[in-house]
Amino acid sequence: MLDKNAKNKNAINIPFENSFIELPIFSNAEVIELIPPYIEPLNDRQILHSIKNPIENAPISEIAGGKKNVLIILENATRPLDTSFIASLVVDELKQAGIADENITFLFANGAHKDMEEYNYKDKLGPRFKNFRIINHDCQGKLTNLGTTKLGSPILINPLVLEADLKIAIGTIEPHYGDGVSGGAKILFPGCAGLEWIFNNHSLKRGEFGVVDNQWRNDTEESAGKVGIDFLVNAVLNYKREIIGLYCGDWIKAHREGVNLSLKASVAELPYKADFCIASSSPFDLNFIQTLKGLTVTQTVIKEDGTYIILTSCRQGLGNHRWLLDEKMLEERHKLNADYDSAMTEIIYSTHLSVHELYSYYPKQVKLISNISKLRQMITSLDKPGKKGVILPYSPITILRCS
Repeated sequence: MLDKNAKNKNAINIPFENSFIELPIFSNAEVIELIPPYIEPLNDRQILHSIKNPIENAPISEIAGGKKNVLIILENATRPLDTSFIASLVVDELKQAGIADENITFLFANGAHKDMEEYNYKDKLGPRFKNFRIINHDCQGKLTNLGTTKLGSPILINPLVLEADLKIAIGTIEPHYGDGVSGGAKILFPGCAGLEWIFNNHSLKRGEFGVVDNQWRNDTEESAGKVGIDFLVNAVLNYKREIIGLYCGDWIKAHREGVNLSLKASVAELPYKADFCIASSSPFDLNFIQTLKGLTVTQTVIKEDGTYIILTSCRQGLGNHRWLLDEKMLEERHKLNADYDSAMTEIIYSTHLSVHELYSYYPKQVKLISNISKLRQMITSLDKPGKKGVILPYSPITILRCS
């Protein structure tokens, strides 16, 4: 969660990692800040009520009776949800059903992302679960083949998912350029899927932000239907990373109800195409692959010859997403980059991303800076009479609508 106290009222405050960066105020250019509507978070009692009163599903304490092998599937470190509190409530429900700790396994749904490390476990689960069995999904490890989807994706799934006699999935619903929205079945496919499934699925036509009916999502849900999720726990967050809705129960119906709130919490009105945009990739700023979500939105708000500056930490550098870093995929990217021709001025500010990492994937016309003074100078140079600017403090989770 962001440190909400680390803000200066006499500066532009842009989220960066878990705090804020202070930038100079504009005095000449016309600048607006586009933030999704703030929705008050649930309290602990409301969160527990959602778990105990699921949608179109019996409670965990009932369905867990007599189970011997419980698998709790979690999002990995690239997602902003603090799962420790929700996981504790879920395990408390399992205990009511007589499930012992040794019969519970946590599986991190890494998809094609980098394996979770020990410090990630602490961030996502906290100290309570340090002695539990915790496993990283490996998309190139031992997998079980359940056939092929209508769109040609080989349904390769982690066998631990199939072996479990109770599967509980904990995740987040937010806008996603690909599946339309995250959450629901996505925690299984691609979360616990094989790399071949991910390759084929990600080659399909992408869904737009907030649009559920698309090839990616349809392929995902067809695949998940072969496996099933016994109990879904999906959180919707506001831009401060607080839980504003928790949708539990049936993995389709609960997800769809959560989508409605997610869209409400994400939309901002865009009054004009801007000459420049300053954006943060928060809360998806752990690596550059996740930052691409923010870049996709940022580039839509400026004119063809405009300027954008995106701020991203990239503590994991480029990011180890095996689909995007596949040799064939990189070769195609390099060809596109060689022919890259844009009138935009494109600037990335990052404290961890290296020049080598960025330009191994992205065109060299994009400028990379890491000096905060230079960043502030660049922003000041944009402050000119007659220019219009946009600030996007939470670009990856903002759905822009033209007013």
